Amino acid sequence: MLSAKLGNQTLELDDHLTQQRAQRSRREAVREAIFGGGDPLKTGSALRALDYEQQHKRKLSRPLRTPEEILGMSQNQSLVMPSGYGISPFMADKTPYYTNAAYTGLYGPNPYFDRDFSSVSIPGRWGGRSSLHVIHEAVPASHAHLPQYKLGEWSFIEGHRPKP
Repeated sequence: MLSAKLGNQTLELDDHLTQQRAQRSRREAVREAIFGGGDPLKTGSALRALDYEQQHKRKLSRPLRTPEEILGMSQNQSLVMPSGYGISPFMADKTPYYTNAAYTGLYGPNPYFDRDFSSVSIPGRWGGRSSLHVIHEAVPASHAHLPQYKLGEWSFIEGHRPKP
């Protein structure tokens, strides 16, 4: 379905069989004109048609991306199909939020994959990784009325305390 939405492209491929037949016919026509006493006007007309045939290319329709190519894309790539903006679909690089230093402190441990809920892995200097502790404390009175804090506790990442 996604492959069909992207559309098709037209490929031009050399048609070697037709080109070889045209070359052979051209040689035979020249040989017939020189040695067989053939009509030079007919031979000239035939040579012109055979020259065109020697340049023959076969056109082939192919999906821009086959379903196999889409399924085999790297996890670092995504296919963006903006609708309503008049922009053609394009490929974009994906960067996980947890590898981007600008998002440090804005996310907690992943409940589906992290085993240690007391710390968060963050990008360190020179491509390394380090971790910060998750701090749990009583929610301030200014936020106590919010439904996500109905248990009376909030969590934040060490060094990234939310503003009350």
